[in-house]
Amino acid sequence: MTLLQIDITGENAATDSVSSTIQRALTAAWDAMTPTTDAEVSVLVAGDEFVRNLNADYRGKDSATNVLSFPQDVTLVELQDDLQAMPLSPHLGDIVISLDTVRREAKAQGLALEDHLSHLVIHGFLHLLGYDHQSANDAAEMEALETRLLDRLGIADPYRSALVQTGP
Repeated sequence: MTLLQIDITGENAATDSVSSTIQRALTAAWDAMTPTTDAEVSVLVAGDEFVRNLNADYRGKDSATNVLSFPQDVTLVELQDDLQAMPLSPHLGDIVISLDTVRREAKAQGLALEDHLSHLVIHGFLHLLGYDHQSANDAAEMEALETRLLDRLGIADPYRSALVQTGP
């Protein structure tokens, strides 16, 4: 079994439930990917203002968002192919979560904070592994994978829940 080193920082990560939710979601996602090498990921739990500044600087969007991902430009396939060339655990990248936005969204959508946080952490993690949702096909693939990973954690399909909540 390979290991995923998870470094969680930020004053908003101080609660045991936030840190354990992040750890649990990332570990489940990593294990499901059946990697052949160890790796590491960093998670920063921040507030809206910090995330808004990052979103403006890196994506040109002057607003807070729930999750940002900063991949290290290494995909899971590359990790498996280059196993012999990497004596140290590769750093997959950084995930930044705005706990303010995640809390607001969870409340507005009637979701448990832990479930919504797990979803967004997994979403951000998949971006680190090279998944995206730029096209309809890519979005469908990523959403299906998110749903399978969340199911492993006993969390309902967030996309189906969104359809049920908004109705036709």
